[in-house]
Amino acid sequence: MELRGKSRVGQLKQERTFADAAKQFVREYVPLTNGERNPRYVKDHEARLDNHLLPYFGNIGLSALSAGEVQEYRAMRLQPHAVVSTGAILPNSAV
Repeated sequence: MELRGKSRVGQLKQERTFADAAKQFVREYVPLTNGERNPRYVKDHEARLDNHLLPYFGNIGLSALSAGEVQEYRAMRLQPHAVVSTGAILPNSAV
C-alpha cells in the first residue's frame, strides 16, 4: 500500500515529536510550579529549550528518543564550535 493509502486507513504512525512535548511543557510549567519559580527563571528555561534542545531534538519522535540520543547531544555540545561565513555554528571538525 502506498503512503497515502496507509495514511487514510490509519496505518501510519502518528507520533508526537519532542517539539510537541516541549510546547506542552512550556504551557504547563508555570501552573505546575504554582508560581514558585521566578518569571525570569521561567523565561530563561524556555530560551534554553528554544536555543539548544529544539534545534537538535525538535523533529524526533518521542519513541525514538533514548539515552543514546541524549548522550550524542551532550557530546556534540562539548565540542569546540566555530562560526562559519553563513553565520551557522558548527563543530570545528566540520569547518
